[in-house]
Amino acid sequence: MRSRSWMAAWAIAVGIIGAASVRASEGPVENKVYLELLISGLRGEGCEIEIKPGHGACQFPAVKKTIDKNHVGDPLRVETIAIDARSHSADRDCSFAITIKEPGQPPRT
Repeated sequence: MRSRSWMAAWAIAVGIIGAASVRASEGPVENKVYLELLISGLRGEGCEIEIKPGHGACQFPAVKKTIDKNHVGDPLRVETIAIDARSHSADRDCSFAITIKEPGQPPRT
């Protein structure tokens, strides 16, 4: 019985090491992402929209868009934002943290 559990542990360790070496050799993946934002509930004073990576395995430069008070509508349709995102995670995903800042209001993410 002891030898079986040792063999199972050995197989798991080899599987983990093998998977890590495959992932390391694949390298990061890059994709162009197009964000189309439709925002409702804004006050009429304008706002700033900031888009940053949602986790550490996703990388791209932060994007800031300032919306003038003359262009605020309900809903607000923001022109398409193109982002070149690089992902280092095993599942190749990328998430986005979108923060809206309005004058006199706390930031909303």
